[in-house]
Amino acid sequence: MFGISFSFRALNQAGALVHIYHGDGSVLISHGGVEMGQGLHTKMCQVAATELQLPLEMIFISETATDKVPNASPAAASYSSDLYGMAVRNACQELNRNLAPCKAALGDTASWLNVVSHAWLNRISLFATGFYKTPEIDDLDLAKPGSTGSPFFYYTNGAAVSEVEIDVLTGESKNLRTDIVMDVGRPLNPALDVGQIEGAFKDTNHSSKGIGEPPLFLAASVFFAIRDAIRSSRLQYGRDEWFQQDSPASVERIGLAFCDDLLRRVVPDEEGVRPKLTL
Repeated sequence: MFGISFSFRALNQAGALVHIYHGDGSVLISHGGVEMGQGLHTKMCQVAATELQLPLEMIFISETATDKVPNASPAAASYSSDLYGMAVRNACQELNRNLAPCKAALGDTASWLNVVSHAWLNRISLFATGFYKTPEIDDLDLAKPGSTGSPFFYYTNGAAVSEVEIDVLTGESKNLRTDIVMDVGRPLNPALDVGQIEGAFKDTNHSSKGIGEPPLFLAASVFFAIRDAIRSSRLQYGRDEWFQQDSPASVERIGLAFCDDLLRRVVPDEEGVRPKLTL
């Protein structure tokens, strides 16, 4: 379970700026989030397209800049889509309110461009700022003993099951299969979210990270599957006691953890052979 929100309450705010151009009806979005390959810009365009009921090809994005949206919160904590998506939605809702009289005057059959042109001719604003702050969260110092309250807006959950194979001669391991289930609610873009989940799992699996974002710690299933395989090997030599397996599970650490007859001839005490790093 992973809490979604910044633990520092002041960071749970976001802004956006949305322009409509009367010449062709296109829409330009500026927001405070940083696109770093996670698909944030695409999701913001989808939010605007949904709220304004326009095809996605009419929505454009402007690269993040503080002269457009100042005082932006970091694009972190797996919260950017929520924060900036709601800010974009807020701006689009204001534009819809501005355009409502134009739609009423022209009738239901009026095109988007006709509605926008009518608004411009009647001096109705075709740009709007949006702002969002996360509701229902408390300002807590989580490092302070006895702190109580709700530091997160909601929680997300995930589970993973991994099957591995290890070579008892070399200490090499291979992940044969992993099944992941992740709570993503109603995703804005399923393809992007699948990529984020798979990417987080893969990156964590190949480093010594623990947890930082919701899917990251699911890669621990591979580590514990390796530990379970090592335990199966140790049972062949009558070693059924608890043993410490350090992370990352490098070739050296896996090989030394088998504690087979050959290893015990060289190192009788396995506690004395726990390498700090991969050699």
